[in-house]
Amino acid sequence: MQSPWCCTHLDKNPAYRALDRGDGTCRHFDTVGRLCSIYADRPDLCRTETVHRQHFPMLSPEEFHRINASLCNQAQQAAGLSERYRLIQAI
Repeated sequence: MQSPWCCTHLDKNPAYRALDRGDGTCRHFDTVGRLCSIYADRPDLCRTETVHRQHFPMLSPEEFHRINASLCNQAQQAAGLSERYRLIQAI
């Protein structure tokens, strides 16, 4: 299940500024369907595998996933988002 938290809080990370429609929400986020409208063609910045390869090659894929999932879960919890969106931390 795709979490809408990151797509609706782009203002928390300046790297996503170009995707922000002005209210912190991604311009490609379908607020009715609560999904990315360009998921198959989303930018590299929105692809964890690409971010890992380009920016964190010193980490194993497993370690990168664990850290990413942990940070995502913490952000979701802080925002009061339902636990159904929590990521599995082990792959």
